[in-house]
Amino acid sequence: MPPRRQTDPVILAQRTANKRERCKVRVQRHRAKVKGEVSAMLSHALNTDCEPALVPLNEPYSIAARTAQAILKNNLRRYGVTQSKAIQRIAEGLDSTRVVEKGGKVTLLPDTQHRLRASDSALKLLERAGDLPLPDPHPAGSITVNVLVMPGTDSQSAGKDEDT
Repeated sequence: MPPRRQTDPVILAQRTANKRERCKVRVQRHRAKVKGEVSAMLSHALNTDCEPALVPLNEPYSIAARTAQAILKNNLRRYGVTQSKAIQRIAEGLDSTRVVEKGGKVTLLPDTQHRLRASDSALKLLERAGDLPLPDPHPAGSITVNVLVMPGTDSQSAGKDEDT
């Protein structure tokens, strides 16, 4: 016969408290470890020589934006995403075709949806590279007002005619 479990409420409460304390310590260690890793990653990303930040330093949320940029740069490096690789894929997309089979006849047609997406990405890259001018976010609409003053219409004389 197996030994009986203790059902004393004081002992059970003490065991529960000990479990909670051990869990609390484990969570604290994990948070400290993650915090150290993130701060090391951010300091490395911010101290490396790279292109200037896209977000100006005087912008209200620039610290958060620069932190997000640093994390993004590290993840891009980790997974091997480079400019040349991205540009190569976009260039391949500009010439993409699809295979269509009609009546047993196979033909190659341009994949217009894929080409449009690739050309949009290519244009954005060219704008950021400085090869194309950036679009103005607030296009200036010009309004032309022509004022024509007709001789012989005097407002004072018109007022006199109404008084009489």
